[in-house]
Amino acid sequence: MGKNPDSSDIVWSVLLRRSAIFQLRLIRGLTFFLLLAGSALPSAAARPVTADQLEQMVAAAQGASDAEMAAKLSEVVLTQRLSAARLVRCEANIPGPRARQALRIMADMSSFLDLPAGEIPSLAKPNAKAQREMIALTVNYVSTTIHQLPNFFATRVTNTFQDNPALEDPKPGTNPRLVPNVFIIYKPMHPIGKYSASVLYRDGKEVAHAGTAQSGPQGLTTSGEFGPILATALLDGAQGNLAWSHWEQGTESPVAVFRFTVPAEKSHYDVAYCCIIKGNGDRVYYRQFSAYEGEITIDPSNGVVRRLLFKAVGLKETDPIVKADILVEYGPVELGGKTYICPVKGIALSLASEIMPAQGRTVDAFPPLQTSLNDVVFEQYHLYHASSHIVPADKDEPPSNQ
Repeated sequence: MGKNPDSSDIVWSVLLRRSAIFQLRLIRGLTFFLLLAGSALPSAAARPVTADQLEQMVAAAQGASDAEMAAKLSEVVLTQRLSAARLVRCEANIPGPRARQALRIMADMSSFLDLPAGEIPSLAKPNAKAQREMIALTVNYVSTTIHQLPNFFATRVTNTFQDNPALEDPKPGTNPRLVPNVFIIYKPMHPIGKYSASVLYRDGKEVAHAGTAQSGPQGLTTSGEFGPILATALLDGAQGNLAWSHWEQGTESPVAVFRFTVPAEKSHYDVAYCCIIKGNGDRVYYRQFSAYEGEITIDPSNGVVRRLLFKAVGLKETDPIVKADILVEYGPVELGGKTYICPVKGIALSLASEIMPAQGRTVDAFPPLQTSLNDVVFEQYHLYHASSHIVPADKDEPPSNQ
């Protein structure tokens, strides 16, 4: 995308000075259920379905029990993103909480995919000048407007889900697994915990009150949703071939989607993993700046960011983590009688292993990778009011000269 010599160099230079590093923390505990060798329950290969096929499947299964519907949903995987409108239609035919939870997991995991072609608005691509104007509005929004938000606090509620991947005996001629004569019973994505933390936004800065690693959510977690992640996206986007992608239908009007690719040497996407268990039993900290593909969705009329997505690329099969994807959705929130755009939902999806094979071992030596999903909702927004009062001086105390 070409630059506007009158404005783009200025807005990008301002943004570069406001850069912030967005860190992703992976804090995991061993959740493999290891049993002595016997008869394993193999994992059935998930059947890929489109968004249309899923909606038809849910409608056709009316009358099924909650457990039956949940089991059916756990056997399929979406190949397209499930839009908010389609999710609402599917939920109308869901019989109970277990099936509704399974549907939500599917929808979350599909959030990193493209929408069906039929759901993309048939609008003309904006010309280069219009694109530059949209980005300039977004730069101004990120560097100025969000720092003028009032002081407030919110609750970050995280529901964590994981699967139990099946571990079977190695095939003849392959390297043995780290744990011989042991297998893991397969279990599809299921809840393992719910965590809450307060987030304070004060004087234009985010202050998160997170728990300890032991009390917080496992898997991939996010921070910086109230500002730093936005600055990081635009900072990296400016260096990563930020380019027009397509239109999508927003809640009220079409929104513009731009995409970019950032190499590892220019990335501020900090993927951190705690901790890796080496062959000698030592636990070590794994961390790297990952190359990634980014996507930013904005309101073309005012530059407000509505959706932000990071997908790590270039992670090797021999890395402890091979998938690290996050997204944040922003929406209107009422504070003190006024409406502001704030984070409303976050999703973090990872595929990782805690065990590091000994030096020289191949990928066959890894235990199966485990999928973790964190579904984050921001709720209970309130204005933050600091209070103070004057304490009268003691009568016998001499007056101050100040």
